[in-house]
Amino acid sequence: MTRGKIKTLAIAALFGAALAACGNDPAPPAAPPAEVAAGAQEVEEQAPAEEVPADAAGVGSFIQDMDGRDFVFGSWWVIGMDSTSEEPDIATATNFVTEHLIWENIQNIHNDFNAAITATAFGWGDILPLITTSVMAGDPIADLIMIEPQWLMPLIAGNLIIPIEEMGIPSGADIFNAQNWVMYQNPFDGRHWTMNQASINTAGNFLGVNLDIIHAIGAEDPRDLVDRGEWNWNTFLDIMRTATTSTGGDGVIDQFGIAGGINFLVEGIISSNDGVTIDPETFAFGYDDPRTVRALEFVNQILAVERLWQFDEAWNVELWDTFWTFERGEAAFFPAALWSINTELPFDFTVVPWPQGPDNIHGYAGFVSFEVAMVMPRGVHNPVDIYTIFERYHAPFGYDLNMRDQALRDDVEANFLRISDVDRFFHAVSNRKQDIGLAVDQYLWMPGDFGQYLFRGDYTLSQIIEIHRPRGQDLLDQAFEFMR
Repeated sequence: MTRGKIKTLAIAALFGAALAACGNDPAPPAAPPAEVAAGAQEVEEQAPAEEVPADAAGVGSFIQDMDGRDFVFGSWWVIGMDSTSEEPDIATATNFVTEHLIWENIQNIHNDFNAAITATAFGWGDILPLITTSVMAGDPIADLIMIEPQWLMPLIAGNLIIPIEEMGIPSGADIFNAQNWVMYQNPFDGRHWTMNQASINTAGNFLGVNLDIIHAIGAEDPRDLVDRGEWNWNTFLDIMRTATTSTGGDGVIDQFGIAGGINFLVEGIISSNDGVTIDPETFAFGYDDPRTVRALEFVNQILAVERLWQFDEAWNVELWDTFWTFERGEAAFFPAALWSINTELPFDFTVVPWPQGPDNIHGYAGFVSFEVAMVMPRGVHNPVDIYTIFERYHAPFGYDLNMRDQALRDDVEANFLRISDVDRFFHAVSNRKQDIGLAVDQYLWMPGDFGQYLFRGDYTLSQIIEIHRPRGQDLLDQAFEFMR
């Protein structure tokens, strides 16, 4: 498979997985208030739906005739089946039972609610301006639309989306209770701003391991180190040092400790030491936090002091280009995400969490800013109806949550060589630290900027921090100006 094709599949896998990614919210929001925030556009009132007994699956308990309304769910890809989808064919379906249940669920929505669903795709770069202009014009482009993390703050600042607590959703709805089908996500400023399909989390970055190299150099398997609680910066560094060598004996280093995206490497190491990119209380530039500084010192040792990271002058030091270097199979480790690995890689691989740093007391291994998830634009008609259909849309398996999760697990398993590694993947992405600095447009690229500056070695770490502080703080001030 070509790298271009892998990238195409990777991007599709990334956003498919992100749709089902879990949040880290500790407790359900309080019963939703009747009023909207000060200065917010009024949410159109509707008569409460007559409550009728739930159907056999336990969902759709607010069934009502929705007068043939077509509910539009948007993203930069078509998120799934809709009312135009043909009945799955047992001869061609990847998983006929699952796909047919999803299709039947959509037919039942049509019959129970007299409603249709349209899944539509917009250009990735068009979504934020389209939401903005359409809401301001009073005609939102979709009832729910998927957004990237860095788009959320501008939408909140512009008062362009409705928080979950202001949608008028009944307190008995799934989103405020068991979250079997739909969950709220992305808390900020005391409210939750997005919703998503409830499922097991598949989002997050972790560390890929080239087992061919691990075995060739006689290093201890990182999986065993994880299992014994000995997976830390020291053991990680020891293996990278052993792997970095001239395999041809000519003195030319052609095998490395780590390869791949320099931005993911910096993020992973900072998170593994309980570091931050932003002060979560003051929204101040966070790269001078002592835990972050110690992490950057370790990154500097990898990149500049010991030159353990693979870099080829033929590849520009661009974030996306360096990410795919690992495909050459010339490095023991590589930053990875679910969308970047598959069974066609030219080497045996497994995955582990980022190794724990000396200041890590919470066990974090990876960052999350905000989740990729659905927002509801202001100005939509009857927000409660939209929620009701969205909940029902994500309940094709009823209360069989094992089947719900297995459908996603089946997709994950297709990326791995061994079933045992699937559980290691879920463990690797299970404890991420929220850092909203990585949700601020442009500021989110600073880990890569730090990595490039460290690799080039033209400045000390202290100088690099001071070089980036003014621009970084300016970006944060702009992003959070509406909070002041």
